[in-house]
Amino acid sequence: DILALTNVISDLDLADKITEISSDNINSNYVVYDGRITIKLGTTENAEDKLYSALTVIEEKLNKSNPNATGTLTATGDKEIYFTEE
Repeated sequence: DILALTNVISDLDLADKITEISSDNINSNYVVYDGRITIKLGTTENAEDKLYSALTVIEEKLNKSNPNATGTLTATGDKEIYFTEE
């Protein structure tokens, strides 16, 4: 799963934005954006789409409304994405 996430990050040219990658098991995979937002991806199935959707929310909504926001963004489903601020 770590290799799959690393490949997705490389494919999306996000190496400068993703500061951490974590995999607890096949159903619990995470990346950290800018050292402040943990993105929960669940499985690595459709990881590219999940990560792209999560980054769209971060860059188009969160960074504009609160550029210093910290918390967890859950993008485990196909279309459901939600943010829990810390």
